[in-house]
Amino acid sequence: MQRPDDGTDEIAKQINRSIRKAFIKTGVIATIIALILTLFIVFALPHIVSAFYYDPSKSIADDNQYNQIARDMSVYSELQMPEMGPELTVGTDSYGYGNYSYAIDSQFQVQPDSDSVNSISKVYTGNIKRNIVECYNYSDINDLNVKNGYFNDECGEETGLEKMNDTDLYYTYVSLDKDIPYEQFFADYVDNDAYGTNGSWVWCGIKVAEEDNSSNHYNQGFYASTFVNKASYEYDENKYPGLIYDTSDANGIKSEEDAVQHFSSMVSYLEDSNKFLDLDEISEDLYFDGDEAGYVSDNGLKVYGFIFISDKGHIDNIVKDKNVKRVIVREAE
Repeated sequence: MQRPDDGTDEIAKQINRSIRKAFIKTGVIATIIALILTLFIVFALPHIVSAFYYDPSKSIADDNQYNQIARDMSVYSELQMPEMGPELTVGTDSYGYGNYSYAIDSQFQVQPDSDSVNSISKVYTGNIKRNIVECYNYSDINDLNVKNGYFNDECGEETGLEKMNDTDLYYTYVSLDKDIPYEQFFADYVDNDAYGTNGSWVWCGIKVAEEDNSSNHYNQGFYASTFVNKASYEYDENKYPGLIYDTSDANGIKSEEDAVQHFSSMVSYLEDSNKFLDLDEISEDLYFDGDEAGYVSDNGLKVYGFIFISDKGHIDNIVKDKNVKRVIVREAE
């Protein structure tokens, strides 16, 4: 017997269609939400998290030619890690969430005489993980820090001079018998063919406080001269005048006025670089309290020692200088 058509089946079909549409709509919405969350987690979240940490890859120029860590590390190393050399470039890769890898490329040339030009290049690689510096050869970088005592009396009598030969180049650490005014230092020891310093970069250690606990040596300074090249980057010239001095003058910073300006701008720049200074290892190794620039401005710029690279013949000449207290050498590999 056929059941009369009272519309029940049609109603059921409509209900089923509505349920299917609701499920499909819910599924589409869920899929879209899942896709949005996935894209957010993959592409946006790493950058949002990274914004709370130091970003070494941040561009500091319109053409993306220079990154943040290249400028920060150039200023930091010039202040107290002179053996890094005056010309640094830094490459970085970002892995998100405040994690990066970096490679610091240090390249410079030395010409102690007119017959030969020698190139020295080193690369220091590592990671920055949420403000923690992990350098695969950090001990090598740390060894470049002048805090290790090349100018301190605790160095003893071992100088390495007796191991020099006529073919190799040497990092040369010269301690002066007394602090001397900057312009006298420049005339006597930088612009001087006898010592080979005008064919090398020359870093000078300067007095930045009246008293110090490390045998009157203060572990801060700057490149009085560079041979050929110096680090290049963009910066605010009004806020940090002379942060990079004019490298078109290969002879270096001759006047005390320019030298004080350069040093003061370096200290001011680092004081303003909070995220860089918050990096573990960096903050632990930085030796300044903010008063150094004021001391130099008030008391003049005095040099207690300097570092350069040269050969045995020129180093033998500087050892004989009556105002030199001690010379320590280490082979420049």
